[in-house]
Amino acid sequence: MNKALAGAIIAAGFLLGGCNGGGTPTTPSTPASSTPQSASPVSTGPSASQSSLEDGAAQGLVQFWAEIDKLATDPSKPLSDLTSVARGQALTQWQRNLTQMRGQGYKQVGSVVVGKPAVTKEAATDTYQVKACIDVSKVNVVDQDGKSVVAPNRAPRTLYTYEVQRDGDKFFVTKDPLQGCLLYTSPSPRDGLLSRMPSSA
Repeated sequence: MNKALAGAIIAAGFLLGGCNGGGTPTTPSTPASSTPQSASPVSTGPSASQSSLEDGAAQGLVQFWAEIDKLATDPSKPLSDLTSVARGQALTQWQRNLTQMRGQGYKQVGSVVVGKPAVTKEAATDTYQVKACIDVSKVNVVDQDGKSVVAPNRAPRTLYTYEVQRDGDKFFVTKDPLQGCLLYTSPSPRDGLLSRMPSSA
């Protein structure tokens, strides 16, 4: 595993086993930086190891959430920045989510923590299934008056599997399994799944 990715995961400080109600993780979580890092080139020639490509896919998910943090905390940032980390359904969904947040005058405070990803490559493709615990326990979303709009039943952390695709030396999240906005708010028809997310200890 490359040092940059290892640092990002250690900073997240979260093991998959603590995600589905399995108890509090033994390592205290530290909020991930809200400033996304540029994608690190990954060697894709004949000498590229499978593990280095899997590291790249995992880092792609970490950078995806770092970009969402940046755009949700600073509404002045262009949503087109998402194209550097997402494509397809994931890009469309989060452009919609963030547009809705901004339209309602909502702003994120704090950062999402991405737990240590587990990566599986789909055979004969450049597609990876990346499973990680997404921890929003340190995230608040406030309205223009500074009042929290986070739903009381929002799960603090949930395990998801994302689809990540490699294109040259970069990785993009292409499918997000949650058909709503994980970050925040009082449930609405668009975020109906949020109210059904299991709570965890």
